[in-house]
Amino acid sequence: MRTTIAAAFLALAVSFPMPADEPKTSRSEFQKARAAAEANDAAAYLTHMQAAMELEHDPMNRPVYQYNLARAHALNGQVAESLTALEAAWNERIEGPMIVYADVDPAFATVRADARYARIRALFDALRIDVAHAGGSVYELTGAGCTIAASIGSDGVLVVDSGYPRTTKSLVAAIKEKTKENPRIRFIVNTHGHFDHAAANRDLGPTATIVAHPAAAEAMHRESDFLPGFPLPASPEAAQPDVLTDTSLSIPFNGEQVHVIAVPAHTEGDVVVWFEKSRVLHMGDNYFGEATTRLYPGKNPEPYYAAMERLLATVPDDAIVISGHASRVPAAKLKAAFQASHAIFTHVRDALAAGKSDEIIVRDGEAAGHPRPWIEHFIETLPK
Repeated sequence: MRTTIAAAFLALAVSFPMPADEPKTSRSEFQKARAAAEANDAAAYLTHMQAAMELEHDPMNRPVYQYNLARAHALNGQVAESLTALEAAWNERIEGPMIVYADVDPAFATVRADARYARIRALFDALRIDVAHAGGSVYELTGAGCTIAASIGSDGVLVVDSGYPRTTKSLVAAIKEKTKENPRIRFIVNTHGHFDHAAANRDLGPTATIVAHPAAAEAMHRESDFLPGFPLPASPEAAQPDVLTDTSLSIPFNGEQVHVIAVPAHTEGDVVVWFEKSRVLHMGDNYFGEATTRLYPGKNPEPYYAAMERLLATVPDDAIVISGHASRVPAAKLKAAFQASHAIFTHVRDALAAGKSDEIIVRDGEAAGHPRPWIEHFIETLPK
C-alpha cells in the first residue's frame, strides 16, 4: 500500500524546491536524515533527526519526526531513548497511532525485544477516540490517526476513512456512544489509499462495502517503500475496495445523498465526500484547515481547479469542512483557500504562456503577495 514518507502536510512541504543556500530548517534536516538512513548511516540519521526535532514546531509534522527520531535511536542501540520518542509521537495526538509501524519496522527489532516495549503496546489498549457533532447525522472522530467522518442513523454507519490498525476497537466504541444499537459499519469511503486513512479497512472491510478511486485501489494492491529498509506490504484482500469511481457517485444513506467526488490532487486517487443534507464536506488530505491558507492541486492543476470550482459552487459558506489531520472549519475558509491557490496558479500559468522567465515570475508573484514556495511549485509543475 502506498503511503507518505511523512505526514501528509510534510509531503506537501518537501515537494517544493529547496535552494542550495537555504538556511538550516527542520525540513532540510529531515531530508538529510532521510538520505543518511538510505545510506545506512545510523549516526548521521540520529544527528539530523535531533536537529530536525529542535527546529520543528508544526503539529502536523511532529509525529512523523518523533517516529523517525525513535527509529534513529533504535538503530543506534538506544532503547530507552527510542521508547521515549515513540511515546512522544503518540502524545503529539494528531497522528500518534503511526507508532504502530514500530510493531513491524525492522529498525525496532531490539526495542521490541525489550520488556519495556509492552508500555507502547498498551497505549493502543487505552486509546479513546474523540467524537464531535459536525452536522445532521455526521460526526467527526479524531484519534485513529486521521480524522474520520461517520454518518450514524437508521441505515447504520458510513465512515469516511478508517485510520491506522489497532484503532478499530476504540473507533467502534466511540461510534457506539452515539447509537443505542450495536453499530453496523455498512460503508467505508477511502479518501485515498494512504496507510493512515485505509489500513484499518482490514478490520472493518469484511462486513462493509468499501468505496474508493481506482488509483487508490491500485495503490492498495502494491507494496510501498515507506522508509529505508521498511516496505509496507500490499493491503489484504478484505481491505481492498469493492466499488470504484473516477468521477462521482451518490449513496443514499441516513436520509440524505452522500456524494463521493473524484478530485485527484494529494494523490492520483483522491476523492472528497459531501454529505448534502448534513452540510458536511470531508476533504481528506486535499486541505488542512487553519494549517494552510492554500490548497495543494497536485500534478494536474487544470482539472483539479475545475472540479473544485464545481464542487464549491454547491457548498454553502456555513457548511462544515473536515480535513484529514486538522480541525474542522467553515466552508468559507476552504473557499478562501481555493481562491488564494487558484490566483497563484493563474499567475504562473499566464506568465509562462507569455514567455516570462522564472525569475520574473517569482518577482512579480511575490510583489502580488504570493508566497515564493507556491510560485516555484507551479513553475516546476506546469509545462513550459
